[in-house]
Amino acid sequence: MRAFTSGTDGAAYDAKVELGTLFLWFFLPQMIFYAVGMVATAVLNSEQRFNIPAVAPAVNNIVVLGTYATFWVMRDGAPPSLDLTTAEKLVLAGGTTLGVLAFTLLPAVAVVRSGFHLRPRLDWRDPTVRTLGRRGVWAGGQLAMANVLLAVVLVLANGVAGGVVTWTFAYAFFLLPIALFAVPVATTMFPSLARSHQAGRRDEFGAALGRGVRATVALLVGAAAALAALAWPIVRIAAFGDARTGGLAPLAHALAAFAPGLVGYGLMYLLTRASYAVDDARTPFLATVIGTATGVVAMIVAAAWAPSSERAAALAVGYGIAYLVATVILAVALARRLGPDRPRSLGVVARIIGAGAVTLVVMAVVVAAFDASSRTASVVTLIVAGAVGAAIYAGGLRVLTGVPLRRLVTIDDG
Repeated sequence: MRAFTSGTDGAAYDAKVELGTLFLWFFLPQMIFYAVGMVATAVLNSEQRFNIPAVAPAVNNIVVLGTYATFWVMRDGAPPSLDLTTAEKLVLAGGTTLGVLAFTLLPAVAVVRSGFHLRPRLDWRDPTVRTLGRRGVWAGGQLAMANVLLAVVLVLANGVAGGVVTWTFAYAFFLLPIALFAVPVATTMFPSLARSHQAGRRDEFGAALGRGVRATVALLVGAAAALAALAWPIVRIAAFGDARTGGLAPLAHALAAFAPGLVGYGLMYLLTRASYAVDDARTPFLATVIGTATGVVAMIVAAAWAPSSERAAALAVGYGIAYLVATVILAVALARRLGPDRPRSLGVVARIIGAGAVTLVVMAVVVAAFDASSRTASVVTLIVAGAVGAAIYAGGLRVLTGVPLRRLVTIDDG
């Protein structure tokens, strides 16, 4: 905690360290339950059962929202502060831990009820265990690199007042389209990609991966256009309390700065699963190492160059660069591996980006036409500009790609 809060001075530093240390005592044991949930989700996915894993995060959200509502009632209008009562600390730490339990145990219960029985055996000499161990080391290294990137964000964001709050606010909106679009596409495609590889059907694998890339890009380019064009209305609607302390401009700028990184992040998620499907966990790790190193340098340079009020936006740009670099490296590696069966998606990706650029301009013009200074006016602006943008994007995709939107986002071969 001292390392993560190194940019803070004085009493706030001590308070952050104390509170963060307490929370870690609750959060670190959650890793055991995350492991249980991940294994259970993998079993369900292998059986083409995606409904329970899809519902589990919503259950977690309900529990966490209830926790936050309880905390809000306990605060009784008190201003934001790190000086919390013991009961308030326990509600936050315990309530969010309870959300993790609900999130991870739901798929575990579904696996048990399905009749699947896991019989652990401590046989380290088993060839399968050794293979999984080697791949697990590479996969764990990749996750570690991703967390290094986040750790650098925390250190640099802590260097300015409100930097972490602004970053976290914008990052939540950045992750929303990833969770809604990129994760479902990659998750549902992984079992079929693995089966195609195991059966030696490289042409089928390449065709399926091409559909996944096309769907991910089509969904995330539209989301990126919306995130950039609608940044101000979103901020005016969603920013409350401490998030507004530094003004709305840093929030809106950080939100817009995250938009270009959406496609890279989403494609990295998909291409990593595609690499796992062909029994390759090493290449995603190496791509992530290079991407992380590039992103760290970009964030340090951007943080030094940008004004303090725009620190979060500068870090968002560097974060996006990290995943874009990693995605390009991994895409090239996969293309070389597949050879003539590789998906040829560059043309359609370029046309989708063109449709997204047109949509961004149109939505920005619509937003500028409204005097959305209040929260109510911002809601109206969001609805109108969003509807216009959706229509323009669907039409632009149809004209530029020659393919209906529904077909562009379909990942089966029907």
